[in-house]
Amino acid sequence: MDGEPQRTESEHSEGVVGRETTGTPASVDRLVEMAYQRHGAYLYRHLVFILGDKDEAWDVLQQVFFRFLEFLRQGKSCERTRPFLTRTATRMAIAHARSWLWRRRPLDVLPEEALRGDDLTVELVEGVRRAHHRLAPKARAVLEAMLVERMSYTEMRDSLGFSASTVKRAIRSIIKELKKYGVDIENFLAPNRGLDASL
Repeated sequence: MDGEPQRTESEHSEGVVGRETTGTPASVDRLVEMAYQRHGAYLYRHLVFILGDKDEAWDVLQQVFFRFLEFLRQGKSCERTRPFLTRTATRMAIAHARSWLWRRRPLDVLPEEALRGDDLTVELVEGVRRAHHRLAPKARAVLEAMLVERMSYTEMRDSLGFSASTVKRAIRSIIKELKKYGVDIENFLAPNRGLDASL
């Protein structure tokens, strides 16, 4: 299941998956591979529509088929594969979108005491305060985790529940927005914090 799913001629056919799940693990793997080839492109577009983000849609798509693999390995079956996978994808996409909001909703306004530290210059703090409200919610969440909570790149991914590409894209947007205010935050992205200034 590597690479972006490609549309195939059989994409619109339903297929019955799971009737042979009492076979070998290899046969179950083959059933999942066939389902991916047949329905992967459709599900990918469906997830992009729900999440509004291609990278996150790709992450969830992988989770959908891993979940499907586990389902079949338990000896279960489904008569209509596409509706089954679509329902699964929809539920997982909604859970994915909600999870980070529940755990770490970004602040509307940064408190005065939020940005403190010898490595935070007056110019940087002022630029962050001015740019904060202009950033998208996920970029604000990354900015707060990075500057206020001093999280590393890996910690941000784990804590926020974002994909690696989402964190990278958020950092790029933060750098771009702060540059509008004459602030170069790339010097702050020190290698020992696991943040790559070349993002």
